Amino acid sequence: MARAWAMWGGGTRPLNLDPQTAGWPGLSFYAALLAQVAYRGYWQLFEGGGGAEQFVRHTAAHPDKLFLFARLFGVVLGVLTVWVTYRLGRSLLSPSVGLLAALILAVTPVHVLTSQHVSDPNLLATLFVLLAAGPLCAIGSNGRLAPSVLAGSMIGLATASKYVPAILVFSLIWRHLQWLRAAGARHRVVIRALLLSVTCAIATFLATSPFVLLRGVTFRRDFEAQSTSMFSDWVGQSEFPVALPVYILSILPSALGWVTLLLAAGGLAVLWRRGGAARTLATIPLLIVAGNGLLKVAQLRYILPAIPFLIVAAAFSLLAMARTKWLANSPPLRRASLIFGVAAMCVPQLVELTHTRMALAMPDSRHVARRWINSRVPPAMPMVVELYGPVLNSQSTERLALTWPFFSSRPERVSPAYHPEFLDGFHLYVASSGVSDRFKSQPGKYREEIAYYAWLRTHSTVVWYSDSVRASGPKISILSLPRFISSATARDSIWREVSKGNLDSLRLTAWCSDASVLFTLAQDHERAAEWAERGLTIAAASERPRLLSALAWTRLQQGQLDAAADAAIRGIGLSPQDPTLHLYLGMAYERMGKAEAAVAEYERSLRIAPAQDGWESIQAEIAKLRAGRRSPG
Repeated sequence: MARAWAMWGGGTRPLNLDPQTAGWPGLSFYAALLAQVAYRGYWQLFEGGGGAEQFVRHTAAHPDKLFLFARLFGVVLGVLTVWVTYRLGRSLLSPSVGLLAALILAVTPVHVLTSQHVSDPNLLATLFVLLAAGPLCAIGSNGRLAPSVLAGSMIGLATASKYVPAILVFSLIWRHLQWLRAAGARHRVVIRALLLSVTCAIATFLATSPFVLLRGVTFRRDFEAQSTSMFSDWVGQSEFPVALPVYILSILPSALGWVTLLLAAGGLAVLWRRGGAARTLATIPLLIVAGNGLLKVAQLRYILPAIPFLIVAAAFSLLAMARTKWLANSPPLRRASLIFGVAAMCVPQLVELTHTRMALAMPDSRHVARRWINSRVPPAMPMVVELYGPVLNSQSTERLALTWPFFSSRPERVSPAYHPEFLDGFHLYVASSGVSDRFKSQPGKYREEIAYYAWLRTHSTVVWYSDSVRASGPKISILSLPRFISSATARDSIWREVSKGNLDSLRLTAWCSDASVLFTLAQDHERAAEWAERGLTIAAASERPRLLSALAWTRLQQGQLDAAADAAIRGIGLSPQDPTLHLYLGMAYERMGKAEAAVAEYERSLRIAPAQDGWESIQAEIAKLRAGRRSPG
C-alpha cells in the first residue's frame, strides 16, 4: 500500500507508475493503486469528498476506512480463486471433484486469511496460475492457437505477481512438445504456437511489470538483493540446505492436514500415470513447490499457488477411492467413507480457522505493550525496542526509543549489536519473542546472540509481560536495565573487535546514527558523540555526513568548538550542499569570535535551503554580526 500511495500521493502529485523496486514484480503494486483510486471515487461519490488535499487529510485521519475498502478487492480475488478451482476440477476431472475441491479451499485457513490482505501478490499469483491451468492442459487438443496464447498470458500475469510462477514455462514447453510428438506433419503449427505462447508470457509480464526492465541497473541490484535473501540462511527457519524438506514435512501438513496431503499425493500419482492433460495438471503444483523448495527459506504463503491444485488432487483421490469395487458394491459403506473423508479434510481446517479467528479477535500483544508504555514510561526515558515489538515513533518522535538491529536473513551481518555492553545508558528494553525465539532454535550457530539474551535474563528486571494480559501475537517483555553496564573504554574495545568482517555497514551505521540522535535528545552529549564516532569507523562515504552533522552538534553543546568545526568541515567536504553542516560550522565560528567566517557559513546555509526551519533566526543572527553585535551564547 505504501509503494502504491507513493505513485500518486492520493492525487496530490503526478502519477508515477515506477514502484521504485525490482525486488518484487509490479502487478500487486498496481492492484493496490487501483484499490486506492477506487476508494477515492467511492469517497467522492458517497461521502461528499473534495479535492486531493482533502482526500489525503481524510485518509490520514481514517486509514482504517481505506484499508477496509482495499481488503474487499482481496475478498473478491479469494472468491474468484474458489470459483476457478471449481471450474477447473469440473472441466478436467468431474463436477464432484470441482465442488469438493472448492469446498475444501473455501475453509482452508491460509487461503481465507490471505484473501483478507490488500493486493496480496501470492493470492494474485494463485488466481493467474489457476487461470493458466485450463488452457495449459488444453494445448494441442483442438489444434488451435488460443490455448497457447491464454496459457502463456496467464503465466506472464502470474509471474508479474510473484517471480516463482515463471517456472511454469517448463510446463508450457513440455505441453507443446507432447503436442509436437502427436502432431506429425503439423510441427510448424506447434512450433509457432510455442513461440507465440512464450512471447505472450514475456509480453504480459513486461506490460504489467514494466519497470523490472526499465530500471536496468537498479533491477539487477534489487533482484540480486532479493535473491541473496532468498538463498541465504534465515535464522530459526533454515534447517536444511534447501527449503523443500520443510515444505514436505512441516508446512504442507500444517496447511492441509496429513489426510489431505496424503490423498493429494495419491491423486497426483494417478494423474501422472494418466498422462496427457492430467499429467500436465499434476506438474503445476509439483513445479511450484519445487521452485520454492530450492530456496533457503520456507514460507507457507510462497506456495499458496500450489494449494488449490493439491486440494483438487486430494478430492479426486477421495472420490476415486469411493468408486473402487469393494466400496461401490456397498452404497452405505461408500457414503460413510465419503462423509468420513470429507470430514477428515474439512473439520481440521475449520478448527484451525476458528482458533485463528479467536486469536485475531484478541488484542495484539504489541498494541497492549504500546499502551502500557505510553501510560507508564516517561517519553524522555531512553529505551530499546526490538523488531516485532510495539511500533513507536512511526510518524513523529513520540519518545526516545531505538530499534535494535535484526535481520531474519543472515543475522550475523548485525551481530556486533548483540553485546550487552552497548545497552549502557538505556533504561528499558522491550524484547519480542519474534526475535529471541529464532535464535533459541539454533543455539550452536548463534552463540553471541544466545549469550546476549542470557545476560538480559540474569541482569534485568521484568516490569511488564504480555502473558499477564489476554492477547495474541508475539510475547513481549519490558525489562528494566541496570543503571551501569559498561564503561566507554570497554565499549570502544569491544567495538574494535566486533566491527570487522562481512557486516551490513549500512544498517549498523544507521543504528549508531540513531543512537547518537537519541542521546542528543536525552541531553547526554558525551554518549551521543561516542555513538557518532562509533558509526564513523564503519560508515560509507554517503553515510558519513549525517554522522558528522550529529557529531558537530554534540561538540557544540559540549563547548568543544574546534572539534565541532572540524566535524562540520569534514562533513562539508563530503556533502557541500548540506545546509545543516554549514549552519553548525557558522555557529562554531561565531562562538570562536570569527564573525566574518560565521556570516559566510550562515549565508551559504540559507542559499542552499532558504526555507529551512529557523531561517528567520539565521537572518537575524547575520544582521547582528554585520552590525558588530555578537549574539550571546
